[in-house]
Amino acid sequence: MFHLQKSIFEGIAQEALSECVKSLCSASGTMASKKPSVDAQLFLIKHLLILREQIAAFDVEFAVTEFSLDWTKTTAAMYELLKKKSRLFSFGSNNAFLEFFLEGVPGLLQTQMDSKKEVDVQLKAVCERFISDMTSGLTVPLKDFLAKCDVIFQLAEKDRLDPASTLLQQPFAKADEVHQVVVQGNKLIKTKVPALRQSLALYLANEETEHILFRPVKASVLQAYEALERIAVRYYSTSDQFIISTPTQDQVSLMLALTQDQDHTQELP
Repeated sequence: MFHLQKSIFEGIAQEALSECVKSLCSASGTMASKKPSVDAQLFLIKHLLILREQIAAFDVEFAVTEFSLDWTKTTAAMYELLKKKSRLFSFGSNNAFLEFFLEGVPGLLQTQMDSKKEVDVQLKAVCERFISDMTSGLTVPLKDFLAKCDVIFQLAEKDRLDPASTLLQQPFAKADEVHQVVVQGNKLIKTKVPALRQSLALYLANEETEHILFRPVKASVLQAYEALERIAVRYYSTSDQFIISTPTQDQVSLMLALTQDQDHTQELP
């Protein structure tokens, strides 16, 4: 019985898998032009996860090694040959043709193409974009305020000024203004997280995967509120802290819970 070599099928598998990844990325790009970016990202995450799960069962190497010629040295040698026209027919080691044949030999390039690794690379990249976009969308007011505070602290240190008094002199750092930052942040979470929860359930349909993907988003949001709370405790009076009303980490966690009952959400300013 005639048997085909396994390497033949591995080459076909590598090409097929590579085309699948390109097709999914292209579809995600088209989707992003018509729908919110979260839909395009979750679409790509879902199907890359499916693709990775499907290929895991096959005892096949989705990697091939390709060889090609590098003509860089040949091109450079050709330019040098044209510059040395006067030495084309000279005798000895300085003959231009001889130099061209010795220095212009093309090199051999070896390229490793691993489609299975490409799936993981694309999956990691889209997950990182999703996490970054979701975090930014939920923490815009807080991050803007924290960035302004950092600028004030740096200027105070440079000019050897008291950071507390320097900060409290800024219009954006008045207790009422900081309270509005908290209100805007809380509102973003309350309005965006339910929609995000629905999108995660729609595309991933796996509670464990949903929580794994959302966990770093939650951690980043908690860090932003924690940084705000540290500033409030360190630089503001007790009465001003009451006005600012920074939510506790437990309260923020409750707002961010993916599976919480909205009827039992603790009301925050």
